[in-house]
Order: sequence, then structure tokens, then C-alpha cells
Amino acid sequence: GQRNSPSSDSASSFPMPGGFGDAGQSGTTTGNFPGSGNSSGAANGTIDATAIADRIDDSVVNLTTVLASGGQAAGTGIIISSNGLVLTNNHVIDNSTSIEAENSASGATWSAKVLGYDREDDVALVQLEDASGLRAAPTGSASSLSEGDPVVALGNAGGHGGAPSGVTGYVTALDQQITAADEDGSDMETLTGL
Repeated sequence: GQRNSPSSDSASSFPMPGGFGDAGQSGTTTGNFPGSGNSSGAANGTIDATAIADRIDDSVVNLTTVLASGGQAAGTGIIISSNGLVLTNNHVIDNSTSIEAENSASGATWSAKVLGYDREDDVALVQLEDASGLRAAPTGSASSLSEGDPVVALGNAGGHGGAPSGVTGYVTALDQQITAADEDGSDMETLTGL
């Protein structure tokens, strides 16, 4: 995909496969999550979403952005380094003039800045300012996914903040393609490899 550095251009809004989403969108953590009990993460084909959310709560941040239009948006990010690198969706930071991050587990807050983004893959990297000693989230591998595997979606559902909401589900298909658009039908984009 096209790699970009931050700008004030508008971009499309789509969930990021395998990541964390914004209000109304949640990311997916696969069942092979470290510490989930066994290699599939499931006992008898189920996953305890609350237990997994509790295990990574200190590695997730709620993001609140102020938009160039004057509005606000909310989303979720996953801490990927102890010095505050956070992976989120491009649509969470799109058109933002400022970003605040909060970890609901510790109550810590930071200002954040966009380091880069990819509109096509709907992914963004932000830096929590003056952050250190954070717990990076453990990650699995999408290459080990199979249809029927249990998954947990975690995120700042509804943009309400607080601890991440979690729901369970199953992988229903692999290597899919979808066409998504903003609510008004604009900014259509085709995402592949989902």
C-alpha cells in the first residue's frame, strides 16, 4: 500500500484486520494469545473474552482525537513497544489536530503524535509522548489461523473509554475481499487479504 507521513488530507474509514478499531469497530486478537490456556486459546472451543481483556488491559489505550472540523473521534490502540509506540487504524487519526491517549488499567494519560500511516491498509503508528516502561502487547501470528478458530474482539466500543469491551466469535473465512465506504457512501475502498 501507499505509505504516507501525516498530513491534513482526508482519508477513508475502515476497520483494520487483526488490529484494534474505533467506536463501533473492534480489532481481533487470535485464540493463540499467549497465556490463554493452550495453543488454540480455547477450552472446548470457547474463549473467555473478559479474561483475555484483563490480561492485556495495560497494553491497550483509548485514543481521543480532535478533528480539523472541530469534532472529536475515539478509537483504540495497542501498545507495541515499551517506549509508547502504538498501533491503531488510520481512520482513528485521520484529520486529527491533536491526539490524547489513556490507559484505563493505570489511569495514565499522554499526548500522542502521528509517526506515519497507510490509508490503503487503514493502519497508523502513533507515539505516546514521554512514555517509558510500558508493557507491549503480546502478539500471535495470522499464519496460524484456521476457519473455526475462536477469536476475541477488543476495543473502545462506542467511544465511551474505560476498559476495553470484549466479544467472542470465530474465524468464518480467510483471505477475503470487501469493499467498504464511509457512512455516506463516499471514500469507497477495496480491502483484500482479510
